[in-house]
This record gives sequence, structure tokens and C-alpha cells, in this order.
Amino acid sequence: MPANAAPSVLVTGIHTAIGEYVAYEFLRSGWFVIGSDASSHCSHFSRAHISADLTDVRSYRAAIAFAAERGNGIDCVVNAGLVPMFDGRGQQFAEAAIWPYLSDQRGSLINVIGADGAADRKLSEIRRQTVEMDALNAEVRVNSLAPYLSADQFDGSLEYRGADADAFLAHLNASEHRGRPIVTIEDIAAAVWLVANDQDIHGATFGADDLLPVLA
Repeated sequence: MPANAAPSVLVTGIHTAIGEYVAYEFLRSGWFVIGSDASSHCSHFSRAHISADLTDVRSYRAAIAFAAERGNGIDCVVNAGLVPMFDGRGQQFAEAAIWPYLSDQRGSLINVIGADGAADRKLSEIRRQTVEMDALNAEVRVNSLAPYLSADQFDGSLEYRGADADAFLAHLNASEHRGRPIVTIEDIAAAVWLVANDQDIHGATFGADDLLPVLA
């Protein structure tokens, strides 16, 4: 049980780079951090650890139950890797976290898509699924961070519809985000912390173009 009734967070994929930075951000702010992944070793940035197959919804639910027991309830779950939130089973996994664990604490669920998980994904689809998960329970906020994904140029937002290749290329070049700073892992961890603690943010997805303004 955390000392002084500190809030508790479960970080899945805690031994990934993003997972450890996120865990450190919560730990240094006084939260009780529990980590989970396939490893049997506790991270330097967590107070407890549970080994789990995070691709299996029953094992994921068991990890959250363990975290809730150790943390005197669970206030936040950060999926920093491994959990298939956007592979067609997201609602099942979201429900496993929400009822009764996050619902009891009126907590939040945050999904972080790392560089490896960004391949072949559309930001618009991540946004749609996040809104659907957020609608499952009014007491629980669900948000996502996709720091390696930019808005889909070919997802209905491209104004040019002509057939001239040179004009098409000119339009793409004019649409590029030039000079955007590279998002660091520290930026991502700070954004997770902000989203976890801002009660007004829910059903939101922050992509590469959104992340730095949120931190400003």
C-alpha cells in the first residue's frame, strides 16, 4: 500500500524506454508506481512489479487487479507498450481496466503508441477508437498519445484533387511541417503526466503535431 495514501499508477511495458521515463515522471511526483510486462524484474522506477502477458485480456486484468490491491486502488493506467489497444480488441482491454478498477477511483487510462507501434497506423483511426473507449464510462477519462504520427495527408484533408503531378508535389511541399522540433522521450513522459492530471482532458489523441503545443 502506498505511503500517505499517494495516488497509484500502473505502467505497462515499463521496461521500454517510454515506460521507464513515464514511470520516473510519476515516481518523482510522489505517486506509487507499479510496473508490468513479461519480465520478472522490478524497474528502478517502480515500487512493485507483476509479470504478465499483456496481449491477453485476462492476464492484463489480473495485472490491474494486483496493482489496485498494492496501491489501495488504481488511479491511472498507462499503456506504454504491448497492450493491443488499437488492434481490434481495444474495447475489451479498456473495459478490463475500467470496471471496477479505474471506475472506483474515477481514474484515467492513457495509451502511448511508441515508434515501433506507429507503423501502418492512421492518426485519424487512433482518434476514433480513443473517443469510443472514452465513451465507455463517464467516470473514467481515456486519452492517447501518438507522438510519432502526424495528421494523415491522404485521409480526406488533402485539398488538391487534380491530376498534374508537379502541382500535386508543390501542394505536398507547401503542406509540410517544416522546422518542427523533434519530440523527445522526456517530452512524451511530461505529456503523459499532464494528461493524467488534467481532469478536463478526455477522449483526446495527441499526435506529433499536437504534442509540443500541449507542453507549452
